[in-house]
Amino acid sequence: MSAPGRPKGEYRSAQHEGSPMSAPQVRVGLIGIGSMGWPMAARLVQAGFAVTVFDAVPGQADKFAKEVGGQAAATCAELAARADIVFTMLPTSAIV
Repeated sequence: MSAPGRPKGEYRSAQHEGSPMSAPQVRVGLIGIGSMGWPMAARLVQAGFAVTVFDAVPGQADKFAKEVGGQAAATCAELAARADIVFTMLPTSAIV
């Protein structure tokens, strides 16, 4: 939905009137890139987010970074240090 009097798809904030809205790039971390996490992380990469991934399966994060993009983290702590927001996509609550 556009603001009244604005072309469709054009959004502007009141404090930046006269210039297109722009937000700093959000750094997203995703822990768990299995059957659900992989496609979710891939869509975030495709949407232009800076994505860092981690997985308990050795090599999975590196494989993702090589095939899809983004960065692989060796540990959850490394991922958290690179992210503004962290999502988890884990198979059971016991892993949390």
